[in-house]
Amino acid sequence: MRKSQTGNTTHNTIKMRIYGIVLWFLKEMEDIMEGNYMDGIGNVRISEDVVATIASVAALEVEGVCSLVPYGGGDIKKLISGKRGLGKGVKIDLTGGEITVELGVVLTYGVRIQEVIGKMQSEVKYAVESMTGMKVRAVNVYVQGVGSEDKKAKHEEKTEE
Repeated sequence: MRKSQTGNTTHNTIKMRIYGIVLWFLKEMEDIMEGNYMDGIGNVRISEDVVATIASVAALEVEGVCSLVPYGGGDIKKLISGKRGLGKGVKIDLTGGEITVELGVVLTYGVRIQEVIGKMQSEVKYAVESMTGMKVRAVNVYVQGVGSEDKKAKHEEKTEE
């Protein structure tokens, strides 16, 4: 009888160790899924504003994109505060360790919209994933208008100031 109690105690100890390891692993996975990366020194958290800047620079580098503009689904706080910068016209959603990017754009008059949007989606996805190490779930683009190359030049001058 005594042997089974010792065996049972050993079995329970092993179960508790395995349970502890599983809990630790699940916590690590949760941190990864939430975008909190462990680098051996501490946590790394990437601001939504940083992701928005990466996305906007990548989008504006695509030929045929005139400018980024706020859209109906954008962040109302940014519209009210008048906050300007490279993240204007970009909304970022960091959920479950994946990123959804939403962009409001004005395209250059005469371009093939589907081609420009497809290229923009690819470039934004690549830039965000390569710079952050996080997976991009979707890049949603809302075309808000068409403009001329002159408007693009004026927009670029504004953002440089």
